[in-house]
Amino acid sequence: MKPQTGELLGRVIKLVGGDNVIVKCTDGRVRTCRIRGKIKRRMWIRDHDLVLIAPWDFFDWIFIEYIFD
Repeated sequence: MKPQTGELLGRVIKLVGGDNVIVKCTDGRVRTCRIRGKIKRRMWIRDHDLVLIAPWDFFDWIFIEYIFD
């Protein structure tokens, strides 16, 4: 799965708690991300996992779309 327009790849740096994680993105920025509910129930996210993220237009947070194994 490749990133489409408006999506980025990132690596999980730290699990913050709940459904929030700190991710270092391919553009060099470190962002706070929220794990999508559908993914949160199906897969476990650990440190150093590669994730596909999509920025929200209305908020400065990022939404995790997919986890690469």
